Amino acid sequence: MQWNRVRAVFRSMLALALASSVLSAVAGAAEENAAAKLEQLRSQRRELAHRQRGILFDNDGNEPVKHCTEVTREALLAPETTPLAGTQVDSIFYCTWSSGFGLFTHATKIGQVFTSKAMRWRPFHGQSEC
Repeated sequence: MQWNRVRAVFRSMLALALASSVLSAVAGAAEENAAAKLEQLRSQRRELAHRQRGILFDNDGNEPVKHCTEVTREALLAPETTPLAGTQVDSIFYCTWSSGFGLFTHATKIGQVFTSKAMRWRPFHGQSEC
């Protein structure tokens, strides 16, 4: 009876070792695939970053403060980005707006998100085509 128990334990250990090997191989292949994909994306980014550009559009990121009355992709893009479709602009540089003193229009760990609709910012909200 003891011998059967030893064989059963041995078979279980062998099955676990085999399963572990298979999982390691699958994980290794997935990791290699992810690394290759990451390198491909980095290579494409380098190519695109260093290509010759035509017309550049520098967007100072005022839309969230001066135009948008709702939090949607369309409201953000409508005032200054959407109208560029079909033009000769081939690059857009976007800088999120900073009101100074650590207030930003993007989520950040180093400051606060600007959400004011009071005083001087009140007129901008509600008068938008967004």
